[in-house]
Amino acid sequence: MIWRIFCSFLCIFILLSIFSFCFSKNLEVSDQVCTKCKQHITGEYWTIDGKVYCRSCMESLIPKCYKCGVLCTEGYYNIDGYNYCKNCFYKYARCDICGSLLEGTFKRTDKGGKFCAKCVAKYPACDMCSGPAGPKGYKISPSRYLCPACAAVAIFTHDQLAYIYKEAIAQLRSLGLVITRPVDNLSIMDENTLKSYYYNTKSMEYIPSGGVGGFYSFSLNHQGSASRIFVLNGLSYEKTLSVLSHELTHAWQIENCPLDQSLLLKEGFAQWISYKVMINKGFRKEAELLLKIDDPVYGEGLRYILNVEAYYGIQGTINYVKQVK
Repeated sequence: MIWRIFCSFLCIFILLSIFSFCFSKNLEVSDQVCTKCKQHITGEYWTIDGKVYCRSCMESLIPKCYKCGVLCTEGYYNIDGYNYCKNCFYKYARCDICGSLLEGTFKRTDKGGKFCAKCVAKYPACDMCSGPAGPKGYKISPSRYLCPACAAVAIFTHDQLAYIYKEAIAQLRSLGLVITRPVDNLSIMDENTLKSYYYNTKSMEYIPSGGVGGFYSFSLNHQGSASRIFVLNGLSYEKTLSVLSHELTHAWQIENCPLDQSLLLKEGFAQWISYKVMINKGFRKEAELLLKIDDPVYGEGLRYILNVEAYYGIQGTINYVKQVK
């Protein structure tokens, strides 16, 4: 029993001796001198590029994360003058242009783009997605810009337009509208040229509040008839199909509807056909944009025809516009 007590005290004495030795050793002043404060270093120290720093000075050299306030000991990213730790940089949503973390008010487009308020204010809006065009955006007219992503899929060539034209013809046929008079000329052009053609051809018949995306022209004289469609360049596939569907409806109306039909009914029906094509193709967002148009002719006309459809159905609506002025 005495031997056991003696052994227990001996073990405690040995452990206390070891702890005391280690603790005093950690408090010893080492030969290392901090590069910044020039003080001898006690305890931990860091070496960076051959230079030694004490804990206090090392912490003053490491920036704090602008988002969470924690020291960026594992590295950091500097964006627009702000430092972000790796955790926050990958955890939170960032601006698609400058990379800064999104805080407070920011813009989100229908296509999923996210942009900080600074970039929204700095760059002109993309004509297609409404997000900022960014430093690599394209200026396609004095007042129109496209971001790189939208520019890559925008419609600019006649071949692209001709392909979508065939799709529009097929879509109208599926709704019961058969174009018997062929379009003699199909053109795609920039904003200024389109406006010039529109004013000279249509004599400023009516300018929709949302601007002109395209128009149909038909002329008849002793030499014969001419049927032409003009479309604005730089539009998306969906928007181009919508415009062509609208203008081809006017080509159908020339042979099937009263020539003195009211502008509200004529444009409203063309908008309705465009709306139906967007729904049939699954382009819901483009269809919703047509419904949101606040225009006394195009917007009100579409809503009027939708009410007619609700009462008469699709075929009944087509029969209705064939007779009513």
